[in-house]
Amino acid sequence: MHRVSKVTAALVAATAMGLSACEDVPFVPRWDADWVVPLPSQTIRLPNYFPLAIPPGFEAPVSFDQDLPLSLDASIGDLLEQSLDTASVTLELQYNLQMSGQDTLYVDRLRANLGNATAARIVFPITFSGFSARDTLRISPAAIRMISETAAAQDTLWVRFSGQMRYDGSSPHTVSSSDTIAVRAQILARVRISR
Repeated sequence: MHRVSKVTAALVAATAMGLSACEDVPFVPRWDADWVVPLPSQTIRLPNYFPLAIPPGFEAPVSFDQDLPLSLDASIGDLLEQSLDTASVTLELQYNLQMSGQDTLYVDRLRANLGNATAARIVFPITFSGFSARDTLRISPAAIRMISETAAAQDTLWVRFSGQMRYDGSSPHTVSSSDTIAVRAQILARVRISR
């Protein structure tokens, strides 16, 4: 019994090795690769948006000071212009005050499209509370095409972040230069390597 299982295992291994050398066998393993592309990070300084002393429940709009470009040069561009099976965006916020709010990350090939609701841009709304937030959004096929076309042209992706934040502390807080919101985002793309 023990001898038969060793022979069977050897036969299965030899068969698998032989079949993997054939390119046209339909059940040969297919390979994909996941690639992480960081988007430009930004630190939002709260003294620019909140008064010197923030009372509990005070709200203010916050955003990037300007739209941030991400150049898809040859290194990133060659990869992302390939056939992408799927792609997603992960957005992370970190801040040192107890805050809550609703914000949105926008990504598009054209800076003007960041505010265009009919464009194939990435729109990532995030609702948060506490001291940090992290969420992942699957990108639509239209947005995947936009990324691939941008990469093929070795063009630029533009990134904007804007929304509303509320201070949820129980007592007033004196704002200092260390009160910030760190905004980090990345695209996770699954690229077809072997089909």
